[in-house]
Amino acid sequence: MEDLNKSKHVFQSKNKFRLKNRFLPLTGRLDWPSFFTIVRSVKPKQKTVHELTQEALLKVYAASGVLVDKLGNIRYVYGHTGLFLEPAQGYSGFNNVLKMARSKLRRDLHKTLHQAVTRQTAASSALIPIKGDRETVSIIIRVIPLLRKSSTAQDEDFYLIIFEQKPNHQVATDDLSALSKEVADRPQLTQITAEIETAAAKLADLQKELDNTHLELELSRNQLQAVKLNTVRAETELQTLTEKITISQEQLQTLSDELSHASSIEPLAAEPDQDKPNPQPLPRAEGLDTIKHELLMASQALQEKNDILEKMNASFGNDPELIHTNSQPHELNFKDANEFMMAANHGYRHDNEIKLVHIPEGVDVIKRSMFYKCTQLETVIFPSTLKTIEDFAFYGCEKLNNLNLNNCTVLEVIGTSAFEGCLSITDLAIPDSLIEIEEAAFLGCRALETLQFQVNCQLEILGSHVFKDCQKLEKIILPDQIKHIGISCFYNCRNLSEIHLPKELETLGEYAFFGCDALTEIKLTNKKILKQPGFSVGFPDGVKLW
Repeated sequence: MEDLNKSKHVFQSKNKFRLKNRFLPLTGRLDWPSFFTIVRSVKPKQKTVHELTQEALLKVYAASGVLVDKLGNIRYVYGHTGLFLEPAQGYSGFNNVLKMARSKLRRDLHKTLHQAVTRQTAASSALIPIKGDRETVSIIIRVIPLLRKSSTAQDEDFYLIIFEQKPNHQVATDDLSALSKEVADRPQLTQITAEIETAAAKLADLQKELDNTHLELELSRNQLQAVKLNTVRAETELQTLTEKITISQEQLQTLSDELSHASSIEPLAAEPDQDKPNPQPLPRAEGLDTIKHELLMASQALQEKNDILEKMNASFGNDPELIHTNSQPHELNFKDANEFMMAANHGYRHDNEIKLVHIPEGVDVIKRSMFYKCTQLETVIFPSTLKTIEDFAFYGCEKLNNLNLNNCTVLEVIGTSAFEGCLSITDLAIPDSLIEIEEAAFLGCRALETLQFQVNCQLEILGSHVFKDCQKLEKIILPDQIKHIGISCFYNCRNLSEIHLPKELETLGEYAFFGCDALTEIKLTNKKILKQPGFSVGFPDGVKLW
């Protein structure tokens, strides 16, 4: 009886949860028995020999990698990346690979990622040595674009960053193989070494000859300078003697006229007293004799000076270049462009006597280091034909204050450190034709207050450190054609309070405005520059972008 009741109860429970007419009720909750549990056991899938081999190879030889978007935000991390990435401090941006990268990898990672994003092709860095726990390994950073145009199921561009390691033992293995190859090719290497030694000996002889030539050239320059000074003195004395002779001739002519007039009168006055003795010579006659004597002495001195000049001309072959002198000893003038180019071969490095340089028309290039550290140079007059100012041309000209480039209508390039250390430049006007200002061109120009670009200025590139430590600059409006601003371009411009970035700007280097403590706002015409990786690296605190 008891078993019958249990069976009935179970049957009623089953009926309770049976679906009537195979439809669920429209209202109310559906009760499910609490004891109803589904247990399913699945046997692990047995791996094939191919899968086991592939898994083992990936564990040993696979490189670490990070999948990021075009801004550097991390989407997926594969492998052990502790040697390359570390957590970044702060609450925001902690998942950006550029901020998490270690300091020795950050610059190369930024450059490689930027190349891959802009060119849409794979990019790789140079070999980077990093000190690990036990040994120093070499790293190569590769960035492979995974573009959405290559996969229909992908809606965003990704970039796979791969960190490839090359440990020291592999370098040693490469060196060993190279050494074995060298041993195999030792006879040929011996012959090449002998040829190199012979060439080195010839080169040493040529270097000695070159040094001797330089020494002779320096001696010739000193002799030439002495000859020029003597020539100037001789010409000055000659001019003085010529003036004295002219004055003496005029006085002689006057006295001769008076003497003739007196001679015609004195015989009439002397007729009544013919028996009286002659008086002493008249004062006029004495003055005439004195003037004649002075004239004779001046003529002799003039003749001596002419003889000296003739001997000097004969000894130096009547070279017109030796006779050419400057109007003043501290001014440097040139007859034409050919003479300037000849002077550019030796330059005027460390010449502390030059104060003014007048470069003639027709000159298109100022050679490298031509006026290097001419510390007394104050004024340079540039020609309208100038196209290039090469590296270190006016480096360290501390007193150069008159720098007028407005006349240079075809100037295109200002070279590296061309005006670095020119402490007295206060105003700078960039001509329309200028295309590129290379690295550190105006670095350390601490007195520079105003920087003006012409309305139609074609400037495209501002290199790294161009206006670094120009502490008196306050406001800069860059031309719209600039596409690249290098690293630390305006570094430590402490008084810079406002700057307008051009609308065609493509890249802005790191730490471009680092140390610009007075900078409160930056005007951006092109908002796309905000998406550039590392755009705000080294920005001062509280800068307003608008």
